[in-house]
Amino acid sequence: GRQEQKDCVTTGEPVMLTLRYNAGEHIDSPIFFIEIVRSDGVTCCASNSQENGLTLKTVKGQGALKIDLSRMNLAAGVYMARLSIWDKDMLNPFVPRDEDVIRIVDHARVRHVETVFLPEMRWEVLQ
Repeated sequence: GRQEQKDCVTTGEPVMLTLRYNAGEHIDSPIFFIEIVRSDGVTCCASNSQENGLTLKTVKGQGALKIDLSRMNLAAGVYMARLSIWDKDMLNPFVPRDEDVIRIVDHARVRHVETVFLPEMRWEVLQ
């Protein structure tokens, strides 16, 4: 099914982002880079378009990317999704970062420790 972007998601829900960019010059073989950063500055994850199979010959001007982050299992909190465009060698950023806020809520769990993500764990007692 089609997922819609929301202002607030529950822990474990799929996250769909639409981030806009404005490239003031032609960028050949651009690589789009996304970072998910917690409100205290901790980078929780990062990825780029090249690693995920998106290749473009060139970009210029305004555009937008839809990024399906799937089920991230981030802990409840406020996160920033930061998008930047780099050259094909990932040496020079061409476009300043665009940012979007991701708010993740988790009403069902009480946390005693600040955490970044919530892995799906299975516990088993061995005898």
